[in-house]
Amino acid sequence: MLAWGSGAAGAATPPPAPAVLADHTFDYESGTEGWTAKKDGRLRDGDVTWSSDVAKSGAHSLDFWLDGRRGDGTLWVERAFPVPQGQPGITVELSVWEWNGGTGEAAGWPVVAHADRAAPAVEEDFVELGRTDFDGWRQYTYSTTIDVHDVGTFYVAFGLSADKESPRAHYFDLASVTVT
Repeated sequence: MLAWGSGAAGAATPPPAPAVLADHTFDYESGTEGWTAKKDGRLRDGDVTWSSDVAKSGAHSLDFWLDGRRGDGTLWVERAFPVPQGQPGITVELSVWEWNGGTGEAAGWPVVAHADRAAPAVEEDFVELGRTDFDGWRQYTYSTTIDVHDVGTFYVAFGLSADKESPRAHYFDLASVTVT
């Protein structure tokens, strides 16, 4: 006897999403929330301050001011996170919003990110996520896998690299770090 089924041939169940081990969101309403400003030796000058000028979420953001008159250098904020117990490797996803008050070539500086076992120290430690050649808010995301079997801490950072010879201000807000 031949039996006919109602199931669709070839239909597969998608694999389950990886378990979220840690999820952190920062809207900078209570200061820098543990993020520390750093810059490399190539940047002439730069600073990150807590600001109420513009915000994506709430009333505050981080104001990045860079003096790019050397046409080189990177300004970032970084934060250490504990490695979830029993994890030899983790995937880290960073999402952050950046605001730029201009468009075109002069406004288009690289937005950069870093996630690794060690904190970043120079521009080459970062990955470029895109350029700020637009007006208003834009979301940037970065994802990477880190071998953490022998460390207790990993570092996440984001910021800007100067490649135009002018001073600029940009704002960052609503950063999230998800660990799976």
